[in-house]
Amino acid sequence: MDYIKAAFDAFKRHPLQWFLLGLLFGAMSNLVVGIFLLPNFIRIARVSAPADGPPPEIGDLFNLDHIGDDIVTVVIWNLALFTGACFCFVGTAVVAVLGVWTQHLCADRLYSPVDCLRASFHHATSNLGTIAPTLVVFFVVFTMFVLLTCFLGALVVAPLGIIALERFYNDHRDAIVAAADAAGVPRLVESH
Repeated sequence: MDYIKAAFDAFKRHPLQWFLLGLLFGAMSNLVVGIFLLPNFIRIARVSAPADGPPPEIGDLFNLDHIGDDIVTVVIWNLALFTGACFCFVGTAVVAVLGVWTQHLCADRLYSPVDCLRASFHHATSNLGTIAPTLVVFFVVFTMFVLLTCFLGALVVAPLGIIALERFYNDHRDAIVAAADAAGVPRLVESH
């Protein structure tokens, strides 16, 4: 719940910018293009969510500096989810939990697209007791928020969810990188 509270606190500091960013991301996602912008949204949350962070810059959603790796990472992630769906949809939930850090590692530019997924799997397999319950709480809280607001809450759930997950990732980043290092996943660049 601390991550959800942190997300609400970040949202309250700059509600209009987060709302517009979520609305634009949602509109772009409906056009399918938005899913390739998810690493950029994570980068925005990383900079703007901390208490001393600046307001989110909507134009940063369209930063194309790393779009090639971002697209490949999203495609690999979605292929993994699709493969999981081939196992009676139970596999999709497993892949979603094990690969939860894939987009965040891509946003950090730590690994190649395939290695982002591998690094996430290596960390998550030994930390399911922390990751799975947290993701379930996120899902329940944000779903209830949407339902209790007669779906009006859907307009702010995207930024809230991304901010909450980014804060969760931030607290576990060192352990994720250490697990990947221990498994021999090669880094793209040195961590910062």
